[in-house]
Amino acid sequence: MLSSRKGSYIDKLDNIKYNMSKASLEDVTDILNHYGQDSALINGIVNHKKITPLEGASLNARYKELTGHDHPV
Repeated sequence: MLSSRKGSYIDKLDNIKYNMSKASLEDVTDILNHYGQDSALINGIVNHKKITPLEGASLNARYKELTGHDHPV
């Protein structure tokens, strides 16, 4: 459960999805750690947000660029 959408992995993804090259390792890791989830509970309200395979691949490419290896998820 998330207390707020602000600063959540959903918010982070919305902020970087059109320019992954500016994503920080912290943001990419947080988003990828939620890969496979299709919804999040924020303040008692279900928010449907699924990371698409293309977004996941782009995030993993950025993760690999920053760390030298693929994300475990």
